[in-house]
Amino acid sequence: MSVRKLKVIIGGSIILNIILAGFVFSYNQENNAMKTGGVVQYASQQEEVLFELERALENQDVKEEFVKALTSAYSMIYHNYLLTRNYTTIGEQLSFPENINHLNSPWTSRAVGHALFESTTDRLDTEAIQELEQYTSYVSQIVDILDYRNRIDGHRLNEQLQVLEETSDLIESFNLD
Repeated sequence: MSVRKLKVIIGGSIILNIILAGFVFSYNQENNAMKTGGVVQYASQQEEVLFELERALENQDVKEEFVKALTSAYSMIYHNYLLTRNYTTIGEQLSFPENINHLNSPWTSRAVGHALFESTTDRLDTEAIQELEQYTSYVSQIVDILDYRNRIDGHRLNEQLQVLEETSDLIESFNLD
């Protein structure tokens, strides 16, 4: 084999390796951006859920505001439930800790749906409010540990995943079953 052919083969190999490395780098960047976006979305929505739950509790006597706040909270809870399930596209990619999904499950968040239903049928009682307050306290603790502005927003994926693990441990301590 001539030196010229060998130089062409080596040059072509180097160019192909550079192109392949660019694709791998681009894929990893895109994958990390998707994962980071999922964590950011989860954490920011948990803050919004807490805001709406607190707004509902502050407006217990104003049925329209109470219902609006609970409807908004319930839709975000359900969205986070779908986001954090490990068998959805994003969930598979990110592998949220299982307990994070548990807090937003329809069974665990039933206090929100129950208070909403009871309010719309004019049968809201102290038991429904107490259940709602208890669920709100769980969400408040989660929001505190997530600390979106200081621990999630703008931080690296590894740091965010560590916060999710801490959040998962806290949810496990709630003994929600």
